[in-house]
Amino acid sequence: MKKTAQKILSLLLAVTLLASAVPILTAFAADNTPVVYVFGKQDIYKTDENGNRVELFGDGDYLNALLDGAVPMIAKGVLTGDWDEYVDHALGVLLPAFEGFAMRPDGTLPEGTGINWSWSESSLRPDYHIGSHPVYIFRPDSRLSPMVIADQINDFVGAVKRRTGASRVMMLSRCEGTALASAYLYKYEKDDGFRDLEKLIFINSSVNGVGYVDAMMTGNVSIGADSAYRFLHNIDAYTKIFKETDTSLDAETLSLISDVVEALHETYGINLTAAMLNRMYGQLKDSFFAPLIRAYWGVSLSFVSCVNDHYEDYADYLFGERKDDYATLIAQADDFHYNVQLREGELLQAAEAAGVPVNVIVEYGIQQYPVSEDSDMIGDYMISVEKQSFGAKTCKVNETLPESYRKARADAGFGDYLSPDRQIDASVGLFPDNTWYVRNLIHVFPGQLDRLMEEILRDGANVRTTTGGQFLNYKPEEPLFVRAEAVNDNDYHFESEEPTGVKNVVNRLIALLRRVIAYVKDIIAGIEGHAKGTLPPVE
Repeated sequence: MKKTAQKILSLLLAVTLLASAVPILTAFAADNTPVVYVFGKQDIYKTDENGNRVELFGDGDYLNALLDGAVPMIAKGVLTGDWDEYVDHALGVLLPAFEGFAMRPDGTLPEGTGINWSWSESSLRPDYHIGSHPVYIFRPDSRLSPMVIADQINDFVGAVKRRTGASRVMMLSRCEGTALASAYLYKYEKDDGFRDLEKLIFINSSVNGVGYVDAMMTGNVSIGADSAYRFLHNIDAYTKIFKETDTSLDAETLSLISDVVEALHETYGINLTAAMLNRMYGQLKDSFFAPLIRAYWGVSLSFVSCVNDHYEDYADYLFGERKDDYATLIAQADDFHYNVQLREGELLQAAEAAGVPVNVIVEYGIQQYPVSEDSDMIGDYMISVEKQSFGAKTCKVNETLPESYRKARADAGFGDYLSPDRQIDASVGLFPDNTWYVRNLIHVFPGQLDRLMEEILRDGANVRTTTGGQFLNYKPEEPLFVRAEAVNDNDYHFESEEPTGVKNVVNRLIALLRRVIAYVKDIIAGIEGHAKGTLPPVE
């Protein structure tokens, strides 16, 4: 009898312990929800005649070749506006670089090209962890339409769920990846109650458009003198964005650039220079820039997803009378723009209504490329805060929100949503309580943000942030703004998303810049020679 009682007592104790463990185990499992991270642009490779994998702009000294023997042609163009000779020379140098890489007009990819990444369900492993959450990175071929890549993301999400046993995933996306994630939401989640998703995180969101891409792809480039001055004044900081290559300018070159920029600024020369460059762009945009962009970027549809403000100009500008030849590509671009991009707010609000929190991380404090209408607005050097944040009220880089506006917002009870630097009113963004603003970060995803990411994955809207030296500290009583100090190279926990093809261009542009400085005297001499009728013959 005594043994029977002991067995019954032991059984009851075991049941009690098991019952108490269930919520603990459930909570632990929930804390380990896998994260699918949708990357943006990736390197594109092709196989050459020798069987070697060659990257875009990976071979050939294309940019330096633009200047070789071209001084008389450039001088003629600057002086007379006749750029025909130089356009023929420059396109003859650059267009061969794209051969075999670009999407065909019928929407198919050239054989033997692609990205250096593939996956299978049996080989899926986490790429890294954010806290206890395993992160699985999806890498796209951004030549494809976001709507096509959405199918691939759906397959990837299903594989991650089966591999991990999870019923749902958290989806993190950054830059161009936010457009791809949005296409996935539209095609696979919105009509199914978003049941595969537990949380959404957008970083440096490009889905509302990227100013400089929009301007270049639609023929609406406009160089602003003030924004150009700020950009050139901080040019060394921009070269250091590309972490894997030594692209920083030497001290002598930087000093020369700084002296020239300051002299131009003080004498209004930068205004004259900007006016001259805008005039030159007007002369070259159809004959040079349109065919150059059409050769690769204009037919890479995930890149085209960055066009929004002037989308109606996209097809006319790049394809003109050849629109019928590119009808398949244009239809795919239209599908994303009209069904996803223009309905993005509605799509994300539907996710929230279905119980899937949408979290947004915005970076700012860096001058944007000075070629678009919104380049004077605060941003992360590529995308404005207004676009990243889905509608926050902002101001120009060197200004603050008007005092009367700030007072009215504070009186209305929204003072906590005004940034300490007085440049942002977060209350009018689409997700005011789920958006974080990080000052002085340049369109990157450094390890410095890991703690913020970990808090968002765990607690979402309850996160509030402040600063502490090199690292972010989280205090619930503080406002939701953070100020990030200098970021070290070691803070980057995995490879940059910038494609090597872009890094190659930047690396060579820096070398080219050194040469341009030396060429200035020759170009001036060439202009003088043209005026005197003594130009050397063009070879």
